[in-house]
Amino acid sequence: MNKKGVYMKSFSHTTVVMAIALAVSIPLSFVACSETTSAINEESLAFLEPLPESPSLAPESSSAIPESSSAIQSSSSEVVSLMNGKECTAENEGVVDTMWVGNIKYGSLGYYRCEKGEWVQKTPAVTCDTTGANVGDVCTRIQKVGFFGGHESRIVYIYKGNDEWDIFYGLEKMTKECNAANEGLKEKLTYHSVDTNDITVFFACSHGEWKNTTEAYYECMTEKTALGDTCSIESNGEVQYYRYLFDDGYNSGWAECTFDLEHGYCTKDYSSNFSHHLWDEITPFLYHVSPEGNYYCQYGKWKPAKFVPRQYTDSRKSGLTDEEYDILELPKNAKVGDREGGLLEDCYNDMVMPFCGPSEWIDEMYDYCMPKNYYRYRDNGTWTLETDQERETDPSFHSGQECTAEREGVETVFPPEPHVPGRIYRCISGNNVLEEYIFGRSGNNN
Repeated sequence: MNKKGVYMKSFSHTTVVMAIALAVSIPLSFVACSETTSAINEESLAFLEPLPESPSLAPESSSAIPESSSAIQSSSSEVVSLMNGKECTAENEGVVDTMWVGNIKYGSLGYYRCEKGEWVQKTPAVTCDTTGANVGDVCTRIQKVGFFGGHESRIVYIYKGNDEWDIFYGLEKMTKECNAANEGLKEKLTYHSVDTNDITVFFACSHGEWKNTTEAYYECMTEKTALGDTCSIESNGEVQYYRYLFDDGYNSGWAECTFDLEHGYCTKDYSSNFSHHLWDEITPFLYHVSPEGNYYCQYGKWKPAKFVPRQYTDSRKSGLTDEEYDILELPKNAKVGDREGGLLEDCYNDMVMPFCGPSEWIDEMYDYCMPKNYYRYRDNGTWTLETDQERETDPSFHSGQECTAEREGVETVFPPEPHVPGRIYRCISGNNVLEEYIFGRSGNNN
């Protein structure tokens, strides 16, 4: 039997929820295998890899209005006598130069212009070309900040005339008032750029205020839009695909997708911008079930699924609510205190689960499903949902003993929880070693 350590990494929302719950529920002395001692320090708990950075659900496009930051964008009266060893003289009057301002971590690239014998600090807009610029034109600049410019911030400026640029907020061309009569009104405004493609911004009137929104919201949102609806937008010869996953009032509920003629829309990123309580509503759109095979959507790609939640394939689910279906197979002959999982599932395909081998961590990949809910049989003869408080106060989920010579070979079992596999440990040579996971349904795809 393989000795599987409690280390998990994944790139899906439900996996992260499951992994965090697992981390919280494991007693310190049962976290990981140790070569020399059964004592586990706090560093041993750091077994969750950070998620790879992924794009927001709001599509990145010219409609995005950069947030302003007074720390790096506002004009300043600071002056310096030397700029990179050069004095400000009549010969270089009007010349712009740059130097790093502040410390390594929190500094930024500063812009200075030679004016009447002094180098005067300016915003990056000082490099925008005003030749031929009209009032209302925009200019885009990249501000380098932190760790010698390792981070870049996109800033857009709007021309005010007389060589003056100001921070661009997008509403400068707005002529309509956002009031009760215009509630829900959508507006599209385009600004000519002096250095890049023209910038188009989108707004929606919400509760007396114009809210910056996305092109998908502007083009796709209607009064009849419902969760899961899809939409496509053609722009510059390319088609962008979207699915409506949640309602945040006006902004990024439309998730950017890829489209496959066989499987349909696949969300590029579904882990960032929605609340946990919406996961059950969103999950059905991440699977494609057909006689030719089952697939699941992961970051814009359809992948073969060994496991699909049974509620999407079980014919008995038709006509039943989730609550009715979940309890279909709870045993009739039970005794008080019995505990059973319901039929509703969350499934995890291609889950990498490193475990502790004889001398090193070894990766294994699993596909498995876990019940969404667990039930307990009560003294009134009924099954009811197990509560979080019951799990918190039940010692079988949390308590464990140190591995000593007297306990050599003793097995400790931690029951499964919603989304989270149970674990079986065995005391071996002073270490509580994770031997096995307890899944709802599973398969090792090594």
